[in-house]
Amino acid sequence: QALLGRGVAPPLQSIPDVVAGGAVGWLGGSFVASSWIEAMLLQFGAGLPMAYGRVAPPQLYEMLELHVYYRAIADRGLSIERRGESNLLAHVLRDLASGAGGASPQGGGASPQG
Repeated sequence: QALLGRGVAPPLQSIPDVVAGGAVGWLGGSFVASSWIEAMLLQFGAGLPMAYGRVAPPQLYEMLELHVYYRAIADRGLSIERRGESNLLAHVLRDLASGAGGASPQGGGASPQG
């Protein structure tokens, strides 16, 4: 916020992080900071001036830690969720390997039967 000036939004540090439902499971100051840094990464990657020229690459690199922190928490599934997903994946791979549905794990689609 020091880079862009003070607006009507409160300081990021004062926005509490909360667990929420839906596509974005964790909202708050960390989410806002991560989203902003991701936008700067996209601008940097496209060769555009970041934040209308107010952010230099060394500053972006310093802020990346916040983005990595948020992504590490938000993208990490609960242990029970990972177990369920790995069970589903095991069944999918078993079905592919057995030829159920005419596909194989290596790709290539269905083989002609005859």
